[in-house]
Amino acid sequence: MVDRIATLVLATQATFRPILVSPLDPLMARAIPELPPIANLAAARVLEACMADGWTRQPPSILRFLSLLPLDECIDKIRMRLGTPPAPAPGPDPDLDFLLSTKMPFVDRSRLRAKIKTLTNPSAAKPILIVTGDTRSGKSYSADYVDDFCLRRPNISVCTQRLFPGTGWPTCAEVARDIVASIGRSAANMPPPTTNADRWPLELANWVLVEAAQTSYDWWFVFDGFDSLNVTKDCRSFINFLADRITTGIFRRKYRIVLLGYERGSLTVQPGHIDIDEISLIPDDEIKTCVELILQRAGIMTSAENFVRSVLQGLPKDKTRHEEINRRLCSLIETIQL
Repeated sequence: MVDRIATLVLATQATFRPILVSPLDPLMARAIPELPPIANLAAARVLEACMADGWTRQPPSILRFLSLLPLDECIDKIRMRLGTPPAPAPGPDPDLDFLLSTKMPFVDRSRLRAKIKTLTNPSAAKPILIVTGDTRSGKSYSADYVDDFCLRRPNISVCTQRLFPGTGWPTCAEVARDIVASIGRSAANMPPPTTNADRWPLELANWVLVEAAQTSYDWWFVFDGFDSLNVTKDCRSFINFLADRITTGIFRRKYRIVLLGYERGSLTVQPGHIDIDEISLIPDDEIKTCVELILQRAGIMTSAENFVRSVLQGLPKDKTRHEEINRRLCSLIETIQL
């Protein structure tokens, strides 16, 4: 292309610059520095400037520059190809972000993130996920991530059932009624208690799923805090039946269950339908990455070294590590007013 411009356009010219910049935007033309006195080099210099300018102008500078050449099949193909800007590069994957959309930290947990993403496949072989770990190891934070993850998927809604110490232990009927209310349905069709106490939790599980099917969403049911020995027998049976039901028929393609801290042995569901994520200690490098991200999002350009040191200093190495990491990162976010 450079040779053709030098031969066809510049061969009879005493000076090159007026011809080479004539088709360009005036601002672009003035920005091009002095050109060498050799035709090929001068044309190459302007071509490089046009390429660097990319698609910042319409039409692009490179297309304007090519208008110096007579139209032929080769030039026409080049113009057609350059006339369409490339697709923008994909941005960072929000599913992997260390800050949730609420600006709350969620560090590392790469295995959990991958398993949650797998659940979005309608043909997922394991529609049940159990998150395990020691007490205070960060299991409940997983519910925050699930909620954030599903907010980016308009076809999925999350129904989270949490048990808090001191609030009493609900019956299966109370849990089922709460779920149906959370999905926006009426409890008018709730099945009445039967003389067979062992069967009633099954009927409630069927009722919940049938009511969920009347909505336009795929539902993910999250149970947090139901690992206590104080949870009632009928409530455990209800969760077990609900988990069993979503492994069959149309329910398998539409519904998911995430159990936080639940004992695998408490479910009678076949092992092939259950995935397990075991929480491990978060390494210092991942915490450092999160601190740097927080500062970057806040527009703080100073070195992150002191901030990282303050967050890492004296961090416990036991099961309380996750809780303390979250507390310190939340304190940092509040201090810098992210």
